[in-house]
Amino acid sequence: MSYICLKIEHRGGEWGDSAMNIGPGRLTVGRLMLAIAALAVLLAAGMYRWQNSDVDQSMTSTNLRAIARGDAPARRQAAIKLAGMKPSNPDPVLAALAGAAVGDAAPEVRQAAVSSLGVVLAASVRARVGNSPETTQESEADVLPTRAIIRAMSDPRPEVRCDAVGALGAIPATPKLTSAVVPTLLRLFDDADVATRAGAVMHFCWLKEPPIEARGRVVAMMERDPEVKVRVAAIQALVYGWPSAELYPILLSRRNQAPTLAERSMIIRCLADQIPPPPEIIPTLVDLMETDEVAGRFVPWMLAKYGKAARPWLGAIRRVAERQFEEPQLNIQAAHALVKIDPDSPEARAMLGPLGRRLRDSTDADERGRLAWLLEAYGASAAPAVPILRETLKSPIADARRIAARLLGRLGPSAQVAVDDLEALSRQDPDASVRTSALSTLQNLRSQMRPPRFGPIGMVGRGVIDRGDGRVYRLSGSRDLDGGVGPEAGGIR
Repeated sequence: MSYICLKIEHRGGEWGDSAMNIGPGRLTVGRLMLAIAALAVLLAAGMYRWQNSDVDQSMTSTNLRAIARGDAPARRQAAIKLAGMKPSNPDPVLAALAGAAVGDAAPEVRQAAVSSLGVVLAASVRARVGNSPETTQESEADVLPTRAIIRAMSDPRPEVRCDAVGALGAIPATPKLTSAVVPTLLRLFDDADVATRAGAVMHFCWLKEPPIEARGRVVAMMERDPEVKVRVAAIQALVYGWPSAELYPILLSRRNQAPTLAERSMIIRCLADQIPPPPEIIPTLVDLMETDEVAGRFVPWMLAKYGKAARPWLGAIRRVAERQFEEPQLNIQAAHALVKIDPDSPEARAMLGPLGRRLRDSTDADERGRLAWLLEAYGASAAPAVPILRETLKSPIADARRIAARLLGRLGPSAQVAVDDLEALSRQDPDASVRTSALSTLQNLRSQMRPPRFGPIGMVGRGVIDRGDGRVYRLSGSRDLDGGVGPEAGGIR
């Protein structure tokens, strides 16, 4: 039977241990105080949220009145502030902003209202469905604000149209939204305002299942729009809206004709994020990689998506990597592609020397961090870099010494030759972080040096020592598996 009993003992003028028995368990006074403190924190948090909820409700009501009855500056400020409110019921806020976005006489109010409408609607959808975009737009409460945003995209003022397109991008994409908005977006392709045109084109990056018929219009925008900003937006819309291997010849052909560096660079950047290039395109990409700086940064990674099947192109990637390591502004993309394809290949190992020397001599902290990350990507295949890392342990830069000490701990048994250097560093280095890193690496290396142990009978027999170096030693004079005694007396064979 459950019972509660509080027992307090007084011993020698001092209070003894106090305890509360609750049922079969025991709760000490210390645990009870901890529970009370936790309860107090929860109550305080609840009061804070309750008080702030009251403040939010009050401010929301004030702004709703202002957006309905205030003058133009007050209505604009109210529309802006409503985007930051967190009312328990967002429907009145959505209705007020939707009305102002399409019906207010002042363009600055319509602009502020449509921007805030996108923010509040997106938050409302996320609160209702979380990360399930397939179920968005199911609520009738979303219909009015979504229609208001689409109507605002036809506003006579370009700044309102532009912000309406931006507000549309805040709403989670669904097939239903796509079918509703595509006609208006295509109409905006002919808008006189450059920002509105670019925003409408860019929106195809985020639409869910955009119609294939719209792709031809986007291609035409990429090729013929007079503004670079719009043409660059069209490149992104093509790659992310309709990802497909058949885009490679279209975009590479456009790259050869594009008049600006921004367009040529964007084509390569976007393609690098997509599926591996088709095999017939690879010779073109390899030639491009060796002659174009931007392509040299992104094409190696495109080839690395083939994994070990990309070995035929390792020589070309290595030449690009060597060129990048000679530049004042370090790029490691090509070297990283070598490691990704095959860290044990001769081409990847050939980069360990330049990599280690650049790490040793670098005076830039960010550069050292990227080089260290690349060296770690090699794993145990970076064993040839041990000598240069030992040299780096003597660098006048504390951060370089710390990185070298840490990297040696990642290289496995090949770093055992640096134990004495690390011992001295862990005791004598003036920088505490270097000493800590050296000590941690020492512990890691020592854990890899297993002490001699006798192998179990039935596996390697009595008197067999495993030193952890891949070789097996048998004590002379020990018994073999068949019970016999070895001919040698003493020593290790």
